[in-house]
Amino acid sequence: MFICLLHISINPAVCAKPKVSKETVKDSIEKQLQILNAPKPASDSKKNSVTEPPVPSQPSSGVPVSTELKKIDAKFSMVREGEVVKVTLNFDKGVPYYAVFCRGNDWYITLSYPTNSTMIDWHATEFPEITSIDTLSNNDAFSYLIHFNKKVYPKITFDDQKNSLTVNFGQERIEEGQPVSITQPRKKEDAFRLQLRNARTDVEFEPDKLDQILWVICCEDRNKPIAAHHYPEFDILESYQGVAFLLRADDLDYSYVRKVAEISKEGGMGNSYTPVPQSADLISSIFSDFNPLTAPQISKDVLRTLVRGDPHIKDGLYLIWLYLGQGLGQEAADMAEQVLGQAPDLNLLPFWRSLRGLASLLRFRYQKVPNYLNFITNEPEVECWSTIAQAVQDVYSKPTNMSKLLQYKNILMASPVALQERLRNDILEVGIISHNKSILMIYANNFAAPTFSQNKPLFEVATAVLNLDPTRPSSAAALQTMSEKDPTSKASILAAFEYLKFLHETKKIDPTDELKQLDHLRYSWRGDLLEYTICKYLAQRYMEEHRYAEALPLLRKTIKYFTKESHTDKLPEQMQQALIDYFNQKSPPVLEMLSIFQDYTSIAPDDERGDAIMIKATNILANLELYEEAVGLLKDYLENKVKEGSNLQNRKNLIYYRMAVASILGNKPKDCLDYLSDIHDIAGQMLDDIAILKSESYLRLKKTEQALQSLGDTPAQQFHKASIYFGDKRWVEAAGVYQGIAQRASGVLDQIKENSIVNLALCYAILNDQKALADVQANFKEFMAKRKGEQTFNFLTTPDAKVSLAHLASLQQVDSFADRLKAVFSDTTKPAK
Repeated sequence: MFICLLHISINPAVCAKPKVSKETVKDSIEKQLQILNAPKPASDSKKNSVTEPPVPSQPSSGVPVSTELKKIDAKFSMVREGEVVKVTLNFDKGVPYYAVFCRGNDWYITLSYPTNSTMIDWHATEFPEITSIDTLSNNDAFSYLIHFNKKVYPKITFDDQKNSLTVNFGQERIEEGQPVSITQPRKKEDAFRLQLRNARTDVEFEPDKLDQILWVICCEDRNKPIAAHHYPEFDILESYQGVAFLLRADDLDYSYVRKVAEISKEGGMGNSYTPVPQSADLISSIFSDFNPLTAPQISKDVLRTLVRGDPHIKDGLYLIWLYLGQGLGQEAADMAEQVLGQAPDLNLLPFWRSLRGLASLLRFRYQKVPNYLNFITNEPEVECWSTIAQAVQDVYSKPTNMSKLLQYKNILMASPVALQERLRNDILEVGIISHNKSILMIYANNFAAPTFSQNKPLFEVATAVLNLDPTRPSSAAALQTMSEKDPTSKASILAAFEYLKFLHETKKIDPTDELKQLDHLRYSWRGDLLEYTICKYLAQRYMEEHRYAEALPLLRKTIKYFTKESHTDKLPEQMQQALIDYFNQKSPPVLEMLSIFQDYTSIAPDDERGDAIMIKATNILANLELYEEAVGLLKDYLENKVKEGSNLQNRKNLIYYRMAVASILGNKPKDCLDYLSDIHDIAGQMLDDIAILKSESYLRLKKTEQALQSLGDTPAQQFHKASIYFGDKRWVEAAGVYQGIAQRASGVLDQIKENSIVNLALCYAILNDQKALADVQANFKEFMAKRKGEQTFNFLTTPDAKVSLAHLASLQQVDSFADRLKAVFSDTTKPAK
């Protein structure tokens, strides 16, 4: 198998568990190094490499390139009938030509037309054997891709009258259908030919990430099942309607003419006379010849050879291989750097890339593993390593497809024990974090206990997590014990984390104590995605317990140090919501609130929710009579946040108005006028508020006439004008304005009208105009009945009432203007959502 990784096109069935000696290993390495130094054939530059994409202007198929087809409509639905999953496709105008085939447990239903597909919702609980459903499409074809987690077989029926195609996936294998004729190449110049009597057309899909083209022959009727075949340049996929090929080599010529599919290659193709048996034992390992008993001593011997001054690259490679078999990733990586310095071209060898990728995996450099292993295909062992590296990264930050990990037990068992246990630890970590009982069952419960002591703690944690039962609180005792063994180890941190989550789930811990322990735990393990997961969970618990002031700094640090994962999990949005929820509280501490506003206002949303936060913070400052500071916060907010939205001008107007009010309360009438001049496009109540505020500013500047002229004819503005006259003891002018308000037939608020009538009577009482008072009594007695000012009204309009001037002045109903302005900063804002 050591050679199998070096020559990745060899049939895996041939490579299963070979007996390779140490000398064979070294000879193989020497041959690979000779290949690196051999000159390339002159014709290579004219051919496409395996990794080069196909040239769009030179279609490989023998079928002429057609114009883009009009799309058909299809409705995809699934139902369960016992153990059978029934997939139905309904079409508007007849059933197109189609094909049904699979790659392992992934089933394709390919249509020979571009398709607008409508999929009816399905639920994983109803179809546990299906992990996901994807689609492939281009301008000429469409395919559904259904991922099963077990082996199934299709039973295909279609009804042209009902325009429906049905595929029943179950355990019964159907052998009926049109016969298939396959002619395999016997000589290099021969082509591969497959004849299908029911064939109608061919379609193809663009290269996948492994640069394999999916070429499909669609049919009008069933054919006999076609078993999967493996060739060096292409594969035949297991097919039940039509046939599908995976084409790996770019220089293949392939065509479909008159029910015959043909594949050939200039210079001849490799050959495979027999199909790969579906039940064949494909388990193999580059460590099949590894002897764990002799490996340590051989490693020392090879290292001495390298140190003596007579080094060979083959010895360096052999030593790396020995180190990896012992699970020594750091030593292997160090030696790899030295060897690569002598022979940079080693990076071209699949075997070398396999060793480098495995070394990165053993050193927990999971992000670097794909850089080495993604270029190696058709090697289950290498695929296993890649999947483990990806799963360890994904499980902490996004949903992970666990189905592949479940398939690698036998591959892992073919590895040396030290390597096997080290890689199993990674898989167990994934199972613990995801609480995937299938993974824990396979790799903990159904696997031998670790041989090496350093691998035992994580195994014990995995076993403890597997045995957790919310109905039995005592089932967490093992986790508690593990968490106390070595508080600085990753296994203990995982145990403590899972233990606290279990206690929370079973409500066996006080939230305050839980959060305190979680906060301590996040400082106990730093630097990788486990720290991120603990921080993310703690932030979530802070939010649930309404401890937003603690959630905010935690989220900010988490986003700073784990930027990519935080944005994937939408932590910035969670942080913004924490800020909103904090300011929606009834009475947070004043100093804390101002501090949080100062530190986190930059993340406030640029909409009414952000405005509500700003309003609450400035209300506090204004109520403390810190008007200048309130204006400063409002100005900063206006400059930095109010930038977008359909109601942008209205939001700006409200902020400018608050700045104007704070300025007049801070005795800065000129600033108030400046801010009022920035308000535009106003209507309704705001018109009155601005006019009155402008009038008051002029009064503060000793410009009484301008104050009077700035007021309009609305009842509110006229009432304020009368108040100015009254304040200047201009009783006649004040009475005239009050009279006008009181006599309006409509459009006057009852409160303004009531106050105007009382103040009108007060003016006439001061002027001692008894006739006018009698008229007021006659005209407004009915309106004033049972109102708050009725008693004062009756007192003032009583003939010959004996009241002093000071007494009359004390009865004035004009509200304090300053008090009304301060009400602008009262905490009456609605909570933001």
